[in-house]
Amino acid sequence: MKKVVVLFFVFISLSGCVSMLTEPSQMMPKEAQRRFTFDYRVDGVTKSELWRRARDYFAGAFGDSRSVFRVMDEKDGTLIGKGTSSSWLYTIGSVFLLCESAYSIRFAAKDNKARLQMEIIDGAPPTSKCQGLPLPTIEGYEQMKLSFMGASKDLKEALEGKGASSDLKDF
Repeated sequence: MKKVVVLFFVFISLSGCVSMLTEPSQMMPKEAQRRFTFDYRVDGVTKSELWRRARDYFAGAFGDSRSVFRVMDEKDGTLIGKGTSSSWLYTIGSVFLLCESAYSIRFAAKDNKARLQMEIIDGAPPTSKCQGLPLPTIEGYEQMKLSFMGASKDLKEALEGKGASSDLKDF
């Protein structure tokens, strides 16, 4: 009988945690901007070269561009994939969880110009400890926006030939 009572209280406690995971006051508003688009102009650089510079940038930024991108089409000038945000903190009472959110990444290059789109996806990725959260918290959302802007700034430098690997061939 004691085991049944203990299991009942564990179930009730866990149910409370799950309902706390979806408390709307902490969550990013559903109507908030999810797609962030960044356009680049790089005069005198071909589509293929912009694509290669982007691929190399993402390989360095993510450790391996092939683990992020499902589509890598140099002829078309596109990269399409999915990433996960850096961890953001979510609290449930005195418990702290490091959560992640997924986002899509789309890159397209044409001669002299390129575009990057990053879009927050509903639901937590399998690696996240916050599977009950449909969207990041407000703080997580702000962190993701800053991360997207930082990635855009770094990609812009790479597209202009000024990225981290630009001095590699300068010998």
